[in-house]
Amino acid sequence: GQNCRPDPPIWLPFALKVVTWNIHGLFVRPGYSSSQLAEKHRAIRNLMIDYHLIALQETHGTSADFAEAAARFPGWLVYGSATASRNAGGLLLLVSPEVRRQVVDLVFHEIVPGRAARLIIRTATATINFINVHSDPRASVPVRKAMFTRALRTAAPEESITTLLMGDFNITLPGDSRLDLENGELQHAEDLLGRWFTTSFPGLTSIDHPGFTRCGYAHGVPRYLSTLDYIMTDMPRAEVLDRHPIGHAIGDPAVQTNPSDHIPLAAVFHLCHSTPPNRKSFPSWLTKHPFFLEEVQA
Repeated sequence: GQNCRPDPPIWLPFALKVVTWNIHGLFVRPGYSSSQLAEKHRAIRNLMIDYHLIALQETHGTSADFAEAAARFPGWLVYGSATASRNAGGLLLLVSPEVRRQVVDLVFHEIVPGRAARLIIRTATATINFINVHSDPRASVPVRKAMFTRALRTAAPEESITTLLMGDFNITLPGDSRLDLENGELQHAEDLLGRWFTTSFPGLTSIDHPGFTRCGYAHGVPRYLSTLDYIMTDMPRAEVLDRHPIGHAIGDPAVQTNPSDHIPLAAVFHLCHSTPPNRKSFPSWLTKHPFFLEEVQA
């Protein structure tokens, strides 16, 4: 057959739409204007129109702030995780009413407070391991490696569980680059942590998307565009292909009026085909995988 699993699990009776966004502060704190926060709340509501699972990073805040967020978004399940400081880190995981109606059991687990958290979402036919991460770029390399390792410890190899890992990884995977806006050049730099991640978790497939998700500034003006945000899954690659996921960044990261230095990254996982799709070429997210050529030649 075309799938590694004889019967790919039916997650939901509809295509699953997910989005991740480093929102760079969601709650009141010094230096944040009410208009900035209102714009971010509007942006989240717009995402709620189209998406089922939303992962937010760098929300900042406390448990009281998370309770306020739950009241602000009625009908949605809202789970938060905070760091020791209300001005750093912070995660929100949001589940839409459409998914909520399909859930038979749901378990929330803080892996690293404010930096990594998961929701185990069980439906009648499948289990989704929904992980939200925000890797702290100021932390040491061993600490960052340990966070990813802990987050993915339950991400395999049970057939009944499918992991969706998303967030601000603050790494650059092999094959990705950044754009220098000043001279219009793509810059390719070796990110040792990015290479470690790829070799350490070969069962993960990153959902490819055109464009960049973060803008770095120099002297108050946009200077570099990069991809530090990712959506990944551990489902068999043939099944990924069969679900033909579509990834895309929402907006232009170089627009200075954006509410965050990141823009949202989204993906749609379609229902599996009952018959093999009529494909004439492989998508770039598959051919870019370091093990693609090895598996084709096997």
